[in-house]
Amino acid sequence: ERAVVRAWMHTPPAHTRQAEPQKPLHIVLRHAVSDLLAVLRMIPPRTALLVVLWCLSAHLAGRAGFGNPFVLLSCIVLVFTNLGQRRAGEMSAYNVFNQDFQELLGQLRLEHLERDLVDPHRLAARMD
Repeated sequence: ERAVVRAWMHTPPAHTRQAEPQKPLHIVLRHAVSDLLAVLRMIPPRTALLVVLWCLSAHLAGRAGFGNPFVLLSCIVLVFTNLGQRRAGEMSAYNVFNQDFQELLGQLRLEHLERDLVDPHRLAARMD
């Protein structure tokens, strides 16, 4: 942090600095393409294929006048296909999905708030 401040303090004023030479366009494009290819190599082929197929489908749906419903239904499908599975014995954060509606340890519920508002000394005793 200090080095940055020192470098900033010792930077000559803008009107005395020489402009950096601009890189030729072909070098800039070559760097941009190599960066893009590096990012694309990190994407699994199956995922890339699914994205391309979805884009084509969205384009066709848009041309047919069903673009908005297609995107909406795609989002719903995406949510439901990525819900995942809980391991055996693992509890959900939402007690309605747990066996016997069991709550997580430390979960704040309306009943706890009502009880503490009716008897504030009970809350003070729990905090000690």
